Amino acid sequence: DEPVSEIKSINVQILASLQQRGFYMQKHNKPYGLQMFIVLTVRKRNNMISDRVIRLLKELDVPLEMIFLRRSSSIQNWTAIECELDNMNLKNYLQSEFKSLSHYDVHQIAIFCEKNKLNFDVAQMMGEMLNKMNIMRAQRGKRENALEREEIAAAGIIAATHFGIKGIELSSDLNKEYLKKIENELNNYY
Repeated sequence: DEPVSEIKSINVQILASLQQRGFYMQKHNKPYGLQMFIVLTVRKRNNMISDRVIRLLKELDVPLEMIFLRRSSSIQNWTAIECELDNMNLKNYLQSEFKSLSHYDVHQIAIFCEKNKLNFDVAQMMGEMLNKMNIMRAQRGKRENALEREEIAAAGIIAATHFGIKGIELSSDLNKEYLKKIENELNNYY
């Protein structure tokens, strides 16, 4: 058996976080199985996967119906799709990406986006702005434990407007003056 010159790299990832195992056991009352992902980077060859690569996958017992073909340029799209399909993925992504946001902040961003049916790009932009604001506040010694609901809403309004989304639903009990003040502050980080 000769080496397959089309394959640039093989990467095997085994995922099993404590959180995933806990949710699975709660839902199905049985132990969680590990998730294995095999990532093959192949050279483009007439936009086809060769028989040699398919034989390799069969030897690895990879069910062909479970194969997802993705272009390496669309990795950002994977993240967006995964985050839009599952709110927990969005929270995990925001928490790992924006270190100055608390767990509560991330939870509030996810709730705001879900309530207003906002996409991943809006959530990511909200996280970026609020993260920058928190970092600047911390440098000035004004950082608080968690963001106010008005701060989350202001970031949501700015991000949604940036992407041309109108009709954002806000809680009626938000302080409108503080909301405007925060919008003005967040515009510095946008």
